[in-house]
Amino acid sequence: MATSAPKPSFTQVDRPGDQRGRLIAAMLEAIGRHGYAETTVSELAGLARVSKSTFYAHFAGKEECLLATFDAALEEVSAQVGHAYRAESGLRERLRAAFEAFVEIVVAEPAAASVFIAESLTLGRAGIDAHYRGAAVFERLLRHSFDQAPERGEISDLTIRAIVGGIRRVVYHCLRAGQPQAMREHVEPLLEWAVGYQRPGGAGSLVPPLPLPPPSANGAANGAVNRAGNGARPAGPPGWEEPANGIRSRMRLTQRERIVRATSQLAVSRGYPALSIPAISGAAGVSNQTFYENFTGVRTAFLAGFEALAEEFPATVARAEAEGERPRPHRVMKGVGAMLRFVAEDPLFAALAFIELPVAGQGAWEAGDLITTRLTASLGVADPAAGTARPLPEIVVDAIGGGIWTLMHREIADGRTALLPELATEVAYVALAPPAAAEEPGAALSLTR
Repeated sequence: MATSAPKPSFTQVDRPGDQRGRLIAAMLEAIGRHGYAETTVSELAGLARVSKSTFYAHFAGKEECLLATFDAALEEVSAQVGHAYRAESGLRERLRAAFEAFVEIVVAEPAAASVFIAESLTLGRAGIDAHYRGAAVFERLLRHSFDQAPERGEISDLTIRAIVGGIRRVVYHCLRAGQPQAMREHVEPLLEWAVGYQRPGGAGSLVPPLPLPPPSANGAANGAVNRAGNGARPAGPPGWEEPANGIRSRMRLTQRERIVRATSQLAVSRGYPALSIPAISGAAGVSNQTFYENFTGVRTAFLAGFEALAEEFPATVARAEAEGERPRPHRVMKGVGAMLRFVAEDPLFAALAFIELPVAGQGAWEAGDLITTRLTASLGVADPAAGTARPLPEIVVDAIGGGIWTLMHREIADGRTALLPELATEVAYVALAPPAAAEEPGAALSLTR
């Protein structure tokens, strides 16, 4: 039986003589109140009972403070989860103990869990490295556990990455709903889901070796230019890569459309935090007054751009999967190929949706979540006609969507957007493996001691 790990202490504000520690604790308190985006340096200094000059003696700004807070959370999570994992002897017991230890941190310290799970991504590219350092803690535990049971079959590092990403998405949704305690009910179904991916033959046991769809001749349906790299310029509306204030844009686009495109282009080239109404208006060739006649602020213009670019995304995947009467693995593989090709051929959409969207606040997170949910449905993950003996729990479907998002996000963040189609087999396996495992209830947790 595992012994209790020490309770987290890094959230305590009362640290006499430790100004840096108090500021980290203040960051957690502020995030617990209203999230990182609304947190100010003045608020942090007030909560920590220090002056603003003292704050700046320790941190260059609130971004650096958040990253230090992330490191504190990562240290605590690693210690407690690792302690719980090592205290057990059976493989299944070890995984469950580690997961339960993490869940108790989520319940006891939701603000710290939020920093560890999601808030780092609100920094855009600056927080991505931290985000995946946090994921590595759980990836190492999963790899160790799977390696101790090689008779069950193969499992790739990419699949392990998807599992961890899926679990993190479930935790995020529980935190967002203000119900961190709900994670206690999700431990067993998520464990069964995770271990179910270790199968003889790995991805090759389920995913057919189908050729990927060819690059589209004119790009995806949202009108982007030169997605296939062929240099062609269609006669229709200008593509999203063309300057919003260019001659073709002025001739063929409304002022609102130019504002939307200018916002998207600047968000990708400069980062969402650098967006300003004067910069957007200048890039769109309109006045600030014209901007306000069309949008209430930067965020609404940004979301309009994301929604316009993403409009055809799920529909494209659904159409590809619906073609023909093939067995389900073939249909899923075709849908996955279309999904990855769509993103690979549109680096503007890729950067906007996967890197800058989390920076834009809660409303943007929800817009991205909706797209992920629709994509998961398009791939038939929750399809009752999938042929399994029992339906997948809703929480597992949510985790699958998070796993697929994570695989794509990591490639885009690492500058490999054009290579996304090479992930087709792994992504299809993430979508397909759980239903196959569900045919044998309980089999997924039959790890030997």
